[in-house]
This record gives sequence, structure tokens and C-alpha cells, in this order.
Amino acid sequence: MRDGRGMETVCAKFDDRALAFVNKLSDPVLLVNLAGEIYAKNEEFLKSSNNLSLNQLSLVELSSLVVKSFEKKHFPLSHDASVCCSTIVDPLDRTHSLYLYPHMFPGTHAVILENYKNEDILQRVLDCIPSKVFWKDRSGKYLGGNHLFLADCGLTSSEQLVGHTDYDFFSDRESDHFVADDEQVMSSGQPKLDIEEPQTRVDGKVNWLQTSKVPIRNHDEKVIGIMGSYTDITERRIYQELIEGQALRDQLTNLHNRQALQEFFDQLEHDEERRYGGLLFIDLDNFKTVNDTLGHAVGDKLLRMVASRIRDAAQDDGFVVRLGGDEFAVVLMSEKVGDEEVLLEKTDQLAVNIKEAILKSYLLDSHNIQLGVSIGITYFYSGNTNWVDTFNEAELAMYYAKAKEKNTIKVFCEKMRVQHTRINRIQVMLSRAIENKEFYLNIQPQYDAEQKIIGAEALLRWNSEELGLVSPAEFIPLAEQSGTIHNIGMWVFEEAFNLVHEWSEKYGAENVLPLAVNLSAKQFQCPDLLEGVKKLLQKFPIETSLIHFELTESLLVESEMDAIEKLKELSNLGFPLSIDDFGTGYSCLAYLNQLPIDRIKIDKSFTLQINEDSRQASLVETIISMAKNLNMKVIAEGVETEEQLQYLLQHGCLEFQGFYFSKPVSVLEYQNFIELQLNNTSVCE
Repeated sequence: MRDGRGMETVCAKFDDRALAFVNKLSDPVLLVNLAGEIYAKNEEFLKSSNNLSLNQLSLVELSSLVVKSFEKKHFPLSHDASVCCSTIVDPLDRTHSLYLYPHMFPGTHAVILENYKNEDILQRVLDCIPSKVFWKDRSGKYLGGNHLFLADCGLTSSEQLVGHTDYDFFSDRESDHFVADDEQVMSSGQPKLDIEEPQTRVDGKVNWLQTSKVPIRNHDEKVIGIMGSYTDITERRIYQELIEGQALRDQLTNLHNRQALQEFFDQLEHDEERRYGGLLFIDLDNFKTVNDTLGHAVGDKLLRMVASRIRDAAQDDGFVVRLGGDEFAVVLMSEKVGDEEVLLEKTDQLAVNIKEAILKSYLLDSHNIQLGVSIGITYFYSGNTNWVDTFNEAELAMYYAKAKEKNTIKVFCEKMRVQHTRINRIQVMLSRAIENKEFYLNIQPQYDAEQKIIGAEALLRWNSEELGLVSPAEFIPLAEQSGTIHNIGMWVFEEAFNLVHEWSEKYGAENVLPLAVNLSAKQFQCPDLLEGVKKLLQKFPIETSLIHFELTESLLVESEMDAIEKLKELSNLGFPLSIDDFGTGYSCLAYLNQLPIDRIKIDKSFTLQINEDSRQASLVETIISMAKNLNMKVIAEGVETEEQLQYLLQHGCLEFQGFYFSKPVSVLEYQNFIELQLNNTSVCE
């Protein structure tokens, strides 16, 4: 019917019989006549259309599209709106109506109705909806369903459905769930919309459904039944889980990734049982060397092998994660409350097993590779843990393991947190120490066999305004880690050069004794080192022989050929060179005769034990003999007793440094020593 009066009649009939019912659908529905007039929209459509952006089709444009598509018998893509169709057939006059599904209104059903002579138009409209639709009375008996729902139940007609309950078509377990769900909606009078839930079919296959249920009310607003609709979203769910699974997996090792670990802990927050858990933080040692020397392709293969060993060690008990780079994690949870001791034993054993597995050599592309590992452990309770804090505790324990020695396992304790806080504060304050003039030098004199001062060593000290006196053993490693050692080292050089210059002006260069300064491996690697030293010589014109550079064995080991070239250039400038702490390693012995070294310093750890440990004494004797054979001077540091002094003298060591002679003193006190010695020398002369 195309005239206004007929349309009013049709709309009235439809509103009375169907529109109120269609309003219960969670899917948006739009009704359009062949003239392109929109005469009915359900509530969900109104909600959807209110959220449309400006670049989407208007309702008028949509109705026009629907009619044109019907007339031309084709369904184009317009405005990125794919159009799907179905047909309503009126068996009395065989006129056709058209159903369209435009995606620019997500989930919207546009229905063209040319003729409403048939009384079962409601059924026909619902049969056009691509969702399974059903409705029940207050007792849970089915009153009807569209053809998709009938097919889902294995039925061919409404007569097979009406009057039956869920127990006639589904398992008791699922039916119990459906009935309880229906009752909740009808009792509360509140709809449940777009709930995703699994459904186990008769053949055992599990499908995922997106379900909506709304209460049906009579004219008195009394709930008299329920209407439901659902869509099979199994494929979407599978795809979603696949995508999510990929997002939670490390692409290289196929282990869980950091995001997965965080989600794991998020789930533990809701664990009401308060089970006990352990977190292992695993960091490989020496892996960077593999990447640098053998390439990233070999490094990737090695990481996959390590991941496999960790996974095998954890078996099915642990949640294994690759955090990134050469870092891994494993989480263990107790099976029940009160199993703390059991979990502690399992975690400790797992850490040992992982360490032993990683330490075994790797044969890879004809390379025999050896790795080390540091493991940190912390413990927690589910339902009462903070992911960030727990992770930081395990990581901190790992760093303490790595700092102590290689291939070590450490369990977090609160003392670590306190120390870590202090370390962080020291690192912050270090960057300001030079500017705040908090550094100063102490001087420790060096003596010969006649106990005469022959030189001294400049020792850096730090009196922080906030922290007080901070030991060099504490702040020097941190300065090396942070890179501030370069600026600090150059400050020491400048102070030493300045002191030697002042003493030369005051006492005459011939009366100035050499001053030794330490040169760390990290500072030595600075590309501007030599240039900085040359600039200091321009600023403080001194005899270069009066500044001794003391180098550690580690400097030579880490720098190798580059170190040799830099040392030769320093030597060419006239600076004497010493190897400090000699004896703590032997890596430089192979090319010691290639280096322009003038003096060897025996490490104090050997000096202190020469009278108690025969092996240490033998080592000291060897160092003295080797130095003589290489035409190098030798000085022993850490001399504290008369017995140590006499032993060293007997074996040919003639230069000394230690508390037996003098503790480190201020610059002013050292100047007094020098002046006194100069005066005594003048009197004797």
C-alpha cells in the first residue's frame, strides 16, 4: 500500500503486533517502505544512529540506498557499507519485501515491507534477522523462535518448539544455566546484553555465543516472559584468541612475554585463596659478547636454546617468560594455602636446576659457547601483591647476585631495598659533586728502604653535603656505571697537575716528588682522554715525569691493543706508568714486555698475608723477581707491620706504601712532611 491512509493502517497494525516486540531485540532494526520513507525504528537503532559520525550515511540516504538496491536488484558497496540481503515472501499475493544489512550502522537490520496483508509478518521479520531469536513465557516454555533458532535446535517447524523447555533440547547442565539466567532477567526486570559465553553442543563441540536477553512485559508492565537472541561468534573468538595469544607470546622463543606476565599477576590479584608464590628473575652473563663476536643470528639461536632449557627445567610447574633481551622469568605457585615450605623448596631447587642447565656448554654452528647466569628470587602471596613491586624485588635480587659474583642465586631481602635506595641517591648526588665542590684529595706518601719519602699517591675523597663521607669503594663503581667517572677522573687529573705546578713554583721542580694518580678502565676508554691530558699540560706546564699514571690489570685486559697504543702515547709524553693491584689477574702477562710500564705495585691483599700464607708469599716473590727481570721497579702497597716490611726487604722489594709508614693525609699535612724532609736534607748537606 502506497497511499498515506493505507500506510497509517499498516503502521498501526505493525505497531500493535510487532514493533513493541521487535523493540525487545538487542539488534538495531529499521523499517522502510518502497517510497523510501522510514516509518519505524526500534530503540536499539535510535541508540546506534545517535552515535553516527558526519562521514556516515544519513537516515534519508540509507533509505534511498535501500529502495534503489531493491529496484535495481543489485546491492553495491557504498560509503564502505557492504550490503547483504534476504527476501520476505508473502504467500498470498507473492509480493516480495527486501532485508538489508548495512555495516555502516553496525548490526543494523533494514527491512523493506511492500505489503502487510499476511498476519504472520512478525515471524517473517524475525526470520530475516541473522541472529537466533526465541521467546518464552514466565514458566520458561518456548512460545516461538525464528528459523535460525529452530535449525540450531534441530527442529523444522515452530510446532516442534512451542510448549517445550530447554531440557528438551539441551543438556541438563546447560539447561540449568539457561533457566537460572532467564529467571534472573525476569525477576530483576533488567536486560542482559551482549554476553559472551560458551555452549557445549551435543557432539561435544564448544561454540561461543554472544547472547542478549530482555524481559517481555504486558500492558501493565508486568513481566510475562523473556525474549532472547544470540549469534555464533566462535570464529571471531578463535581469531581473537589467536591474535591475543600472539600478543602474549615472545616471537623468538615462543615463551610467554612480559605482557603475559603482567596479566598473570593481574589475575593473581583476584585469587581469594591467598596462595604462596615465587618469582625467579634470570639474567644471562656474557651474552652480549656472543652477539658482538658471533653475530645476532647466532645469538638468536642461543636464546632459543636457553629458553628450551629453562622450559624443560620448569616442566609444567612454572609459568616461563622471556622478558626481553637475555632476561627471563619463571613464576611458581603453591597448589594450596599453607604450602609455603613446599613452595620454598621447589623454588630453590628450580633455581639450582635452571642455573646448572644454563651453565652447560652450547655447541652452535661449530662454536662451543659458555654462558653464565645470575638469578634473583622473591616471594609473594596471591590476592595481596603488587606486580611492579614484586617484579622489582626479583630484579633487584638478580642485580645483587650479579654484583657479588657470577653464577649466583640471591633471594630478596629488605636490606637490598635500603641499599638500593642509597645507591640511587649516590648516583644522583655524584652528578652534582664537582659543581658543589664536594670532592677533595688526600695524599698517601710512599717510602724507600731508608724510610724516606720518594713520592705519593693522590686519593680521591668525597664529603657529600647530604650523605656525609662516602667511601671510594662505594661511589667509584657507581661512577663507572653511570659514566660520570670521566668528569670525575679529569677533575682528579686537574687537581694533581695543579698541585705539582704549585709545588714546582714553591720548592723548585728538582725538589718535587712524583705524584701518582689512578686511571680506571672506564676512564681509559674515553676517546678524549689523551686530548684532555694535553690540555692540562698547556694549562699547568710541569715536568711530566712528576705525574705517574697507575693503571689496573683490568684496564689492560678490557682494552688490549687499543690500550697499548694509548699507553705508548702517554709514555712518549714523558709520563711514567705503573700497574696497580698487580697479581689479582694474569691476563696481561702475555704482553707485559710490550708495554711501556715503569713500575709494578703488589696488591695489598698479598702483602697482608705474606707472613701467614706461604702461597701468597711465593706469589709476592715471583712478582718481585719478574719485575727485576723486566727492568721494572716494584712497590708493595698495604704494608702495615714490621714483619711484612722485613720480608719484603729480604726478597728485594725496596719501595713501600701503607699504614706502617703513614695513612692518607691532607694536602697541607703532606706539604709539611715534604718541607720537613727538605729541611733535614739541607741540614745534613
